[in-house]
Amino acid sequence: MLAERLVTNLIGNAVRHNAPDGWIHVITGCGDGMAFIAVANSGPVVPDATVPLLFEPFYRLAQGRGAEENDGARLGLSIAASIVAAHRGHISARPVPQGGLEVTATLPTH
Repeated sequence: MLAERLVTNLIGNAVRHNAPDGWIHVITGCGDGMAFIAVANSGPVVPDATVPLLFEPFYRLAQGRGAEENDGARLGLSIAASIVAAHRGHISARPVPQGGLEVTATLPTH
């Protein structure tokens, strides 16, 4: 059930913070005893310095980043990080150069 919540949070975050008429890519795979999911979108530009803050509860990158009614509780990535940590995995994010974010979560398969 936690893996389902992880995937739901990553994809939901990508949808919520996407550009109008933007794209979302979801890639999954496994190897070397690890499984991963990478979710990227074409949202607004994310400054490198703010990426670690995105995993903090209630952090908002900027006003107007998403429609207020669809902005959620701003817990999606912090919950995802907690799930990954509970499974002794790793989660990271990197800005997409043209705008948007790619978040990759890796979990042990055993």
